[in-house]
Amino acid sequence: MILSQVVKGFQSKVITNSYLFINLSMVDFMKHLFLPLLCLILLWNLLACSNSNSESGRLEEKSIDPQSKIILEESKEKGDWESKENWESKENWESKENWESKNAQSKTITDTPDLIANSIVIDGVTRTYFVYIPDAFADVEKLPLIIDFHGGSGTAESQYYLSNMQSVADSEGVILVYPQAEVQTGSVWNTLHSSEGNKVSANDFGFIAELITELSLIRDIDDSRVFVSGYSNGAAMAYMIACHLNDRVAGFVVMSGLFPLESEFPCLITSPTPGLIFNGTADAERPYSGMPGYALSVEDAVEFWASSNGGSTSTTSQIAENIERSIYIANDGITEVQLFTILGGGHDWFDFPVNGVEMPSFIWSFLSQFSS
Repeated sequence: MILSQVVKGFQSKVITNSYLFINLSMVDFMKHLFLPLLCLILLWNLLACSNSNSESGRLEEKSIDPQSKIILEESKEKGDWESKENWESKENWESKENWESKNAQSKTITDTPDLIANSIVIDGVTRTYFVYIPDAFADVEKLPLIIDFHGGSGTAESQYYLSNMQSVADSEGVILVYPQAEVQTGSVWNTLHSSEGNKVSANDFGFIAELITELSLIRDIDDSRVFVSGYSNGAAMAYMIACHLNDRVAGFVVMSGLFPLESEFPCLITSPTPGLIFNGTADAERPYSGMPGYALSVEDAVEFWASSNGGSTSTTSQIAENIERSIYIANDGITEVQLFTILGGGHDWFDFPVNGVEMPSFIWSFLSQFSS
């Protein structure tokens, strides 16, 4: 309507000014009449196209059945679920969660390819142990051996990772053995001979004795360089193997463990026995002061071994802000027992460096000096 009024006004203006029009030059005509008229025509076309598109859009929307629109939207959502959500919940599970689940069940195989599982029967019970043989020394005979005991409720595989001796074994040619306590009885080592106070009834002393014998036969190990180590309940087992199988053990390493010495079952010490002892003063599980009726204090355990080695002289130094090192040298001038007291230390497998040497290397540098 506005456009019609504009046109009528324009026509009126043309008629009333016809005289002027006649006298206008061609340039004036283009300037005053033709160009405005052209703009009006273009504006008219634009308005017409806009109305046409708007109406066309409304008609197109109305032509879609509401139910069809719902189905279309549901189909779109389903397609999106198939391409993304379903991929994340199914394909991702297949490629990640299920992979992790399967690999968690075969951690020993994937992460420790050189651990070899073996078993022997002791008193009618099948006992398991794992052996690590460095590839470069696979065909070498008379290699030294370290038997490494896991803590209570632990596993042989967990001790493999905890003590972290593989690199030393690879470079120095050492066979590592990780025995497994009886799983059926809680994976706890039987460190006592007496039945009183015994946590389990497993014949672990017989198990380790047979294990050493078997490895001597099938691997021809160096029988004079068999060492034991352990953590917590495994440390107590290492203490007791060094005590009761002393003629077959050249030295020991114990971390956060106590010595459950039994007066009615004395140790069978046949030769001086070197050892490394690590304990924290704040260990709540294996108190530094010992466990009356079960285990000696840490200091009494050190004195026992120093005395059993034929007497000794001792020196104490502070190797770190919270670590004291006491060295007991036997009268033979060779055998040592070293006590590391970690002030404020807890129930841990300690891995601090000693004089700049990483713990695994320090352990072997100490043990490798000795033979039985």
